[in-house]
Formats: sequence, C-alpha cells, structure tokens
Amino acid sequence: MSRRACAITTDGRFVVGANVENASYGLTLCAECSLVSDLARVGGGRLRAISIVAGDAKPIAPCGRCRQVLFEHGGNELLVDAGDGVDPTRFANSFPAPSVRQIWTCARVSELLLRSRHHHYET
Repeated sequence: MSRRACAITTDGRFVVGANVENASYGLTLCAECSLVSDLARVGGGRLRAISIVAGDAKPIAPCGRCRQVLFEHGGNELLVDAGDGVDPTRFANSFPAPSVRQIWTCARVSELLLRSRHHHYET
C-alpha cells in the first residue's frame, strides 16, 4: 500500500516521507518514519501538524510503531489531518492511550504465544 506523509515543524519548515515496501513486512519503511528521518536531515525540531495519506490520497492512521515515533517528535499537541472538511485533531485525541484491560489482554496473549513456542520447541 502506498503511503505518503507531510508535516510542518513548529518553526515553519516542511518535511516529507514515503513508505518503502519490502517482502519482509518487518523491514518495510513507513512514511512516518521516513518523515522523521527527513526531520533529522534538515536539522531536527518539533512537528506541529502532519498529514498521512494512502495511495488514494485519503487520510490513514499510523501504525503503533509510527504513533510512538510521531509522539516523540510532536507530542500530544501534534495536529493530525482528518481529511477534507474535518478539523485536524490533537494527537492525544486521535490515538488515545490503551486501557488497562487492553494492556492486560496483550500481555496475556504474549504469554500464551511464548508458552506455545516453548512447548513447540520441546517436542
């Protein structure tokens, strides 16, 4: 899937990024991470607003890894494009923190996966 990202920094510079697909999904370079690399290339700073779009030019949400990267470079005040005719939303409102139940569920699933892998290697 084609993805592009464009952002403006708090001091008015534009930075851009594009995804680079890879047959090994884990090696795919996300547009948001590419954008943060561009931010580093032009001297760093803080992100003020961002737009992330798919190949059809419609806004798309970042993955969990990219949410973390964007948070570290823009914080909760980062404005996220929500599409034509919709006001941008603050990062904190766009991607709320997970609930305790969600965290517990993820931890439990991880534990079960580790146990099943351990059992698989013992047999």
